[in-house]
Amino acid sequence: MLALNHWYLYGGVFGLLWLACLVSAGVLTWKNGHMVMFFIGFVFPILWIVGAIMTKKPPPYQPRVQTRS
Repeated sequence: MLALNHWYLYGGVFGLLWLACLVSAGVLTWKNGHMVMFFIGFVFPILWIVGAIMTKKPPPYQPRVQTRS
């Protein structure tokens, strides 16, 4: 009789799911403009989750050029 103790199978499935979530959080961190947090996230993956939750980085300030009419 085959035992149904396949903990390694369940661990592999949940591991792949965790990896997919981390990759999507890393992509969201990059798209939100947090580039430094993205690269440090390779060592500390929790930063990818934080960067995915944070709002987008505002664009740099560029003063308007006024033209005379």
